[in-house]
Amino acid sequence: MIGETVFEALEAELRRVRPAGRRLEQGDEDRLARSCFVLARFEELYRSEDCVRWAAPWSAMREKGVVRAWLELASPDVVDDLRQLSWLCFERQADWLGKRVALNPTFAGSAHVGGADADLVLDGYLIDIKTAVRPNEAVPIALYQLLRYTLLDYDDRYGIEAVGIYFATQGQLVRWPLERLMGALARGEPRPLVDLRREVEGIAVDLAPPRSSTIWRY
Repeated sequence: MIGETVFEALEAELRRVRPAGRRLEQGDEDRLARSCFVLARFEELYRSEDCVRWAAPWSAMREKGVVRAWLELASPDVVDDLRQLSWLCFERQADWLGKRVALNPTFAGSAHVGGADADLVLDGYLIDIKTAVRPNEAVPIALYQLLRYTLLDYDDRYGIEAVGIYFATQGQLVRWPLERLMGALARGEPRPLVDLRREVEGIAVDLAPPRSSTIWRY
């Protein structure tokens, strides 16, 4: 399988580089940037379910081999952008290093809405990552998205105490304590989170979409 071949190569690269907890030299950073671009292409296929507009590098795979063909899909400009985003995050969010993290977390209620996975939970902070030119315009939609994920965590698996948006282009993290945010939206004293989750679970179970649905999968 093409996917397995690519993923095995990417895992081998991670074992070689061992990137956790440090800023990489440019050569290693650029190779991982290419790998991230390839992973993004596969995720795009999974989420869009649109094979027509999603083209694999068939001819290049015959000429150069599967892994090299995929890695070369990332243009120099793309690699440069990804490297800058990575280094900026390392510089601005160094306090993230060493903290407990769950990547691409799913929730107890994810299946009830056709699949919902967030970006990451970092020590009780549910964080959404955005590359927005105008951050202010992205905030309202992102906040409601984060609250939906929080409500789908029926069993409080992640102990979410706050939500935040990391604007990767600007290197800025904006956070809201969950209780304060819910109070502001409720315009007063918010209902207990456990009650809201129980109510959402009851509604979601009744309205659960077919397995093929991709609602909330963004």
